Amino acid sequence: MKKTCFGLFVLAAMLLLGLRAHAQEPLTVRIDLSYTWMPHLRQGLVNGPDGYSHPTAATDIADKYLSGLHFGSWRLSGVGHSGYGGDIYGFVVRDCKYDKRFSTHIVVNLHDVFNARYGRPARIKKFCLPLVKRGCFTSFAKLRKAWDKTIGDFLEDAKDKHVDDFDLFSEPDLNAFENVTPDQIYDLMKDEYALVKKIRPGVKIVGPSVAGFKPDVFAQLLERTGADNIHFDALSWHELGDDPRAVMQDVVAMRTLLAQYPQACKPECPEIHINEYEGENRTLVPGNAVGWLQALEQAGVDEANRACWGGDMGSPIHYQSCWHGFSGLLMPDGVTPQPLYWVYWSYAEMTGARFLPAAPPPGVAVISGPVEDGIGILAGNLGDAQDKLGFSLKPFPDAGAKVEVFKIANTDNKPVAMPEMKPEETFDATAQDGALSFTLENVAKGDAYWIKVMPPASGR
Repeated sequence: MKKTCFGLFVLAAMLLLGLRAHAQEPLTVRIDLSYTWMPHLRQGLVNGPDGYSHPTAATDIADKYLSGLHFGSWRLSGVGHSGYGGDIYGFVVRDCKYDKRFSTHIVVNLHDVFNARYGRPARIKKFCLPLVKRGCFTSFAKLRKAWDKTIGDFLEDAKDKHVDDFDLFSEPDLNAFENVTPDQIYDLMKDEYALVKKIRPGVKIVGPSVAGFKPDVFAQLLERTGADNIHFDALSWHELGDDPRAVMQDVVAMRTLLAQYPQACKPECPEIHINEYEGENRTLVPGNAVGWLQALEQAGVDEANRACWGGDMGSPIHYQSCWHGFSGLLMPDGVTPQPLYWVYWSYAEMTGARFLPAAPPPGVAVISGPVEDGIGILAGNLGDAQDKLGFSLKPFPDAGAKVEVFKIANTDNKPVAMPEMKPEETFDATAQDGALSFTLENVAKGDAYWIKVMPPASGR
């Protein structure tokens, strides 16, 4: 009996040691430097500094940081003071000139223009009490008249303003209307479409910007718009979950739908816009942000805008990031970077082609591309904590490279100031058998890393 117990103890110890040894073997990201592809994602923001009217010293500081991100799009709720939050169009276009400096696409949401005037939801009721009359209409005809006049007047007033896209709705399926049927909402959309075509025919039209991907909604929309000869330049929805991988499945489903409704692709297929992405439960987590950027790129999304959260009862974000701190990139003061900022700064450093990670390990997101002085790698840990994460780049010259590693630590979804990003370590890596390999230690869940690999010819 004693020998049997001792034998079992030895076996258990051997298994435990084996499991530990296996657990310590690093997951390895293998990057193929011989294959590149070109993403076409225009990544951007929504909303902006609350109550903005004119530039201040804080504007200059915010612009200094935001200019490093090279935003591809910015989705606004109006022009001047026609939308929410002040003259954010003035901040983006008039004062910071992102459209001219970085070719930032300017998107204006027409539904928000209506909401800013009448409130949300728009209701149809038999009686509208005087004290709560705002947004209340006694018939659909009266709602439609107010809708058409508000949208039409805005389009006329903003006729000389730079706008690339008009977004027709803002989550029409989520507490936007009361006692208004889907057919009536479709009629409002047709009116918007006709007004844009009449008053601003050169501006592209985006919709329906529903709160999530809903195949039945899009199938009905494509069928009806095809019959009515309505063509969207972009189809849009929001991805507000915590797992970025969902967007890839939804984009595939959307392209499958488009194949079933060929009329939607005449004269060309609409772009796909995810004009709000990432849920509030992990919105400030750096590693998760890398996952979203990777998923959006690999899904072939044309335009995507970070969602903003906070200030609502029960929200894990205790301040309104829609209006303070640019969707979590800066602290609520609007002038101090958070860790999330450095994820997007690193992303912006890779302005061209991408190298292809060969089947990244589960729970690891990687974006890699050429940078000015070598190769950039943006990595994020979405999964369980790992002690080590390995990288292997091939083909790589025998001379090896200098490697700089910048850690962007997990914040547990809390605002944390990170005014600058400094290298955590710098080392020389050698190449063997045409591959450059190195390992990072203590890579925890939610962490992100910016890694620069600089061959000698790149400025060592």
